[in-house]
Amino acid sequence: MNIKNSKGVAVDLLLILLAVGMALFARTFPRMEGSFSGPGSMPGILSVALAGLATLNLIQRWRKKTNAVPSSDSAAGNKRFLLLIGLVSAYLFLMPLAGFISSSAVFCALALTVFGYRNAVRAVAIGFVFAFSLYLVFGVLMNVMLPEGWIG
Repeated sequence: MNIKNSKGVAVDLLLILLAVGMALFARTFPRMEGSFSGPGSMPGILSVALAGLATLNLIQRWRKKTNAVPSSDSAAGNKRFLLLIGLVSAYLFLMPLAGFISSSAVFCALALTVFGYRNAVRAVAIGFVFAFSLYLVFGVLMNVMLPEGWIG
């Protein structure tokens, strides 16, 4: 295992640790008595997905026989990936403070920007449509109590 590969292993292990922290934080969200799901369900699912993908990436790294030199595209991809990790972490931290709809809308708009979407007005509009769609599914249809922060 060369230095570049060991750096990737360290990132994968950091992601697994972050996912465990996210799962523990999601368990602190209030849940209604007798309810199967609650506000911590979505962050919990995201943390399990993050841990699973990081573990699969770690296994794939160890199985590789050759270590290719990363190109500039993979360096940009790594930067984008780290930005998304920061966004998800900020989203989970700010959701109880700012509220589900507003934090989800901002998260979606910023994630679109990270992925290269350049029209800011459309990104914000897509973010709000996405946030209200999630609200309708979880808050209205599934009757999940969502965080209501100072913005909403």
